[in-house]
Amino acid sequence: MSQTVPPANLANVASNPRLLAAAAMANRVLDPFATPPLTPAMAYAASTAYIQGQVVINGGNWYVCNSPGTTAASGSGPVATTGLTITDGNCHWTYYGPAETTTTDADAPTMSISTSQPSYPLTNTWRCYAVSTGAAVVSSAFKFLGGAITGTTSPKGYAYANCFNAAAGAPTTRDWAVEFKTDAPAFVIDFTGAGFTVQIVIDGRRFSPGGITGITTLENFVTLTFPTRKTRRIRVEFNARSGVLQNFVAVTTSANDQVWAPTDDALRMVYIGDSYASGTTYSAVPGGHIPQRLGAKLGIADVWNMSTSGTGYLNPAVTNSYTFGQRVAQGLAANPSLWVFSGSVNDATYSPAAVTAAVTATIQSVRAGGSLAPIVVFGVQSVNMTGVAATEAAVAAGVAAANDPRTFFVPFNGASPLPWISGSWNNSALSNNANAGQYIVEDNEHPNDLGMAYLASRKADAVWQSVYHALAA
Repeated sequence: MSQTVPPANLANVASNPRLLAAAAMANRVLDPFATPPLTPAMAYAASTAYIQGQVVINGGNWYVCNSPGTTAASGSGPVATTGLTITDGNCHWTYYGPAETTTTDADAPTMSISTSQPSYPLTNTWRCYAVSTGAAVVSSAFKFLGGAITGTTSPKGYAYANCFNAAAGAPTTRDWAVEFKTDAPAFVIDFTGAGFTVQIVIDGRRFSPGGITGITTLENFVTLTFPTRKTRRIRVEFNARSGVLQNFVAVTTSANDQVWAPTDDALRMVYIGDSYASGTTYSAVPGGHIPQRLGAKLGIADVWNMSTSGTGYLNPAVTNSYTFGQRVAQGLAANPSLWVFSGSVNDATYSPAAVTAAVTATIQSVRAGGSLAPIVVFGVQSVNMTGVAATEAAVAAGVAAANDPRTFFVPFNGASPLPWISGSWNNSALSNNANAGQYIVEDNEHPNDLGMAYLASRKADAVWQSVYHALAA
């Protein structure tokens, strides 16, 4: 096994904040969630097995499977429109909003999936992790986003992205993506693994609401056939799941076609947070976690999600996790154009003074490591838990104490006019307003996929207003 770290990119952006704001504005159109997918969701069916991440349409609404299983033999299926999990047989769903499309776009490709490579004329294979004189070589036909590329040359060459290492030294795979361009009117995407979905984004539009489902733990061959020949930009999104390693293998075309990597520079964001960012069983749509959605809305394509459940500025969660500050060294190695720290209510058991000191030290360690990139520090999730307000105030105090002109604090629980997530426990301005029931699941803490979308939108609006506008001034 070997590891390749992408080279530092757009270093001048960090030293020239105006370039960051301008480049972000130019790239903002790349948000795959800004337009409806090319194909509709599958219709809900009784007595049917579904896996995590699949999206169905039922009664005009979308529902995401967040726990795999088989639906009930009778009944209406998922119909609720709150944030709570819907039990259906031994399959669990969460509401994902009204269906954005019910028809197939004229430019959408037809799709088929098999467990073996389709035959002639698709014969030219462009491997992402090739074997050359016994050494692994990352192919220049692809751009890898979201982590350092690792893989194996045996038997064919598989690749995946490690975002950072845990305290015990084990590499951690988070959300990552592969991009390429091709002029092929038909091609095959080869990836490994079953029990999860991957999203294929075509010229900035998702192929489907919930992605494509792997059907074998070995290689899956997805054939896309388009109505016309033209150059298209393809992005394959993987969502990391515990115990499931998702490998990208290759793209196969005919002898008349080519595959090459996009050459435009991708702005890079390092996002350090907790379970809100790393994902839970309640958030399953590929490419749909808060960091990926936030990056897309900010014009940042290369998002390194260095988040781990249970952690904070002081809380390491367990012995094989790092605090926010302990992840800074690996974030520095990624040379980001923007830093984001978010959270955490996991620090509520520590004294406010200790939280303040840890926040200040984290910011100072970024600067001591030589990074000039802007830093955004979000407040604490406004959920129904003890200590949220005091911990957010301590985080804000830590930012103020750092006295860094390129570090920006954005309140979450203390946002005006209302906390981003509101309920009876934190809402005095408009006491009848409570949106927690839409976006927070039954544990009263974590968001569902719809909540991920909402929170990413609020965070993006705040960054554009409070950070990008200031940088461009």
